[in-house]
Amino acid sequence: MIFIKPKTYNLKPITCQEGFTPLETTMFYTYVLRSKKDDKFYTGATEDLRERFDLHNNGKILSTKGRGPFKLIYYEARSSSKDAFVREKYLKSGPGKRYLKNRLKRSLSLTGFSTLEVMIAMVILILAVTTVILVLFGGQSVTTDAQTNQEAIYMAQKDLEVARAKSRGTVAEFNSIVSTTATVSGDIYTKQLLVSNISDCAKRVTNNLNWMLEQRSQSISISSVLSSIKAFLASGSNCSVLPPPPDLKNPSSSHDPIIISTVSGQSIAVLNKIIYLGVHDSNENLDDLFIYDANDPSDPQALGSVAIDWGANKKLNGIIDLVAVDYQSLGKKYVFAAGVHGRFYDQDDSGPAGEEQASGQLQVIDVTSGSFPFQVASVSLPGVSGTCNATCPGGRSIAYYDGKIYVGTHRVAGPEFHIFDVATDPTNPIHLGNTGSIQVDHNINDIKVKGAKAYLATSSNTEEVIVLDVSVPGAITIAGTFDAKKADSTASAKDGRSLSISGSRIYLGVGRAVSALERDFYVVDENNLTTALGSKNFNMNQGAGISGIHVTDGLAFVSTRAPNKPFSIWDVSNSDPSIIVQWDTCPINFSVDPQNMVYENGVIYTVNNQQSELRIIVPSPVCI
Repeated sequence: MIFIKPKTYNLKPITCQEGFTPLETTMFYTYVLRSKKDDKFYTGATEDLRERFDLHNNGKILSTKGRGPFKLIYYEARSSSKDAFVREKYLKSGPGKRYLKNRLKRSLSLTGFSTLEVMIAMVILILAVTTVILVLFGGQSVTTDAQTNQEAIYMAQKDLEVARAKSRGTVAEFNSIVSTTATVSGDIYTKQLLVSNISDCAKRVTNNLNWMLEQRSQSISISSVLSSIKAFLASGSNCSVLPPPPDLKNPSSSHDPIIISTVSGQSIAVLNKIIYLGVHDSNENLDDLFIYDANDPSDPQALGSVAIDWGANKKLNGIIDLVAVDYQSLGKKYVFAAGVHGRFYDQDDSGPAGEEQASGQLQVIDVTSGSFPFQVASVSLPGVSGTCNATCPGGRSIAYYDGKIYVGTHRVAGPEFHIFDVATDPTNPIHLGNTGSIQVDHNINDIKVKGAKAYLATSSNTEEVIVLDVSVPGAITIAGTFDAKKADSTASAKDGRSLSISGSRIYLGVGRAVSALERDFYVVDENNLTTALGSKNFNMNQGAGISGIHVTDGLAFVSTRAPNKPFSIWDVSNSDPSIIVQWDTCPINFSVDPQNMVYENGVIYTVNNQQSELRIIVPSPVCI
């Protein structure tokens, strides 16, 4: 196996994979350098490209002395020194310079293979991405097949550039980058583009080319990470661009538990390593939102907290769900929270009826200064009424997408799903009229929004997932539903609790699993909601249920309300989605119940009940 890195030329020694015969022929190189000082080119030939490159950069070559440092932008390998030096002479000629100009014009246009730049307002996020080309040689003559190999590399790069161009377009164009397989018409190549969704704004794209030459099987693979600035902004700057690091196989939580006296953690959001923690307590005089700085995940630091006014000199009794949004154009950050005044009626308990109030379900908090958060708006959901425990009117779930806030409630006498416009003035959410809501007659326990669709996890026994078309907020319609059945395809009376959307796949976590036939986790194709593609029973304590899911790059991060198995990672990348296997190797036991979980760039954050409201899970080289 030969590793070639276009644009990022570290000039590492060539290595061969076990099972392949090493190339014993001495190679001679014709190369082109570009001076970073005067931007001019230099063409030469050598037997040892690494040594020659170092000599140029160290000013040891008279013809280039004083022009360094240099960047290697092109080279060719030949088995004959004479051929290499003849080629050098040609590249220095008029026709050779024109050839080189055309070749470099094509290759140098492949910007982004070594660096992914996301520039948003005052923040410049640089993601170093190495594009690796793997060329598998079946013992062929390098001289004979060089042209074929270069053609294949060019074709693979070209296809990847087409995908990259889409990533710079609209969100819809970015979302259209999906896995494909094709045979090049009239040619010898079979192409396979594999796409793994890291998040709503980032994808890992791998282009595989396979061909037969003289009865020898060969292949080339190019991989890169593509991001969409438009999708990043639509998420409220709340979107991971880094794939999970391999050391997450050994998840570790080594910091001291964060304990907030007498309250219970309910909800969590993370924005660039700043944690926003929503809590609930029967004492309305306690703070409801707590903020922590987790730039050092081993020692998170408390920044500030705030108690939310519910109105009429009363305080909010709990933030049940929240989302943090960075309004970079305004230089502001806000938390939008779904909350309740009165005792939160959890569907897993039998709390007293009539305590939740039908007002103040949507709260807006300015968190631009994490040390001094303050409430800027308290909004009641129109048309919502009722009393617990049949029709509790408090806020249950919330999501942000592209300038709009989506709020869900418990089943109420009225609409449970509402849309607010917060694009220009987040301190003044505007309900999109009576048609900006819809009644589904179920508890809405989780909301995810992607493009023109909203995905709801509900308490229905036959519609645990409801998909809404929200392309026209004034005319919301139900686009489809999914019934989460038992393993024997019989009806199940479980509630949908948590959702994650990755590509066209819906990942659903449910609660109240009470038998071996019950499933905790479902994989569903949104284009065919009739049956699950795969499902899994995690063998938790009966009635525990899943409290949070996040799927990234083929891995599902799952938190549960089972103290014996509070967190785990599952591989959901198999081409057969019914094959779901545990990926992590180190069990974590908090001895508390996670209420929810979020993932941000390789780190997991869980919010838990009393005695350990916050836990941060990080990669570790070994089990701890």
